[in-house]
Amino acid sequence: MKQNSISNPFDAKQATELISLLANETRLIIICTLLNQKCEITVNELLDVLPKEISPSYVSQQLKVLKDHELVFNRKNMQFVYYRIADHNSLKVVNLLHDIFCSNLTGIKQSLPAL
Repeated sequence: MKQNSISNPFDAKQATELISLLANETRLIIICTLLNQKCEITVNELLDVLPKEISPSYVSQQLKVLKDHELVFNRKNMQFVYYRIADHNSLKVVNLLHDIFCSNLTGIKQSLPAL
C-alpha cells in the first residue's frame, strides 16, 4: 500500500495556509521584493518598487496580513517601520517560484511545448 508523503495532517494545513497567503499577487510581490532587497526596507521604499496602481493603504493591509501570519517581521525606528522576511520556510518556497518564473524566462519559454 502506498503511504501518503505527508504523514501529519497539520503539515498539510500549514502548507495550504502558506500557499493561500502567497496566492495574493500583492503579497507575493511584497515577499519577492523583500527577498530581492536582502535587507530591511521601509514601506516607502517598498511603495517605490511596487506597481503604481497598488495603493499605500492596500500595501499596509497586506503587510499586516503577512505580519499576522509571521511571514514578515517589522521593527520601528523613530518614524520609520522596517520590514524583512521572518519565515525561512516561506523563503524557500518564494525562491523556488523565483527560480521558475523570474530567473530564466527565455529558458522556460523554450522548454514549454508549442500549443
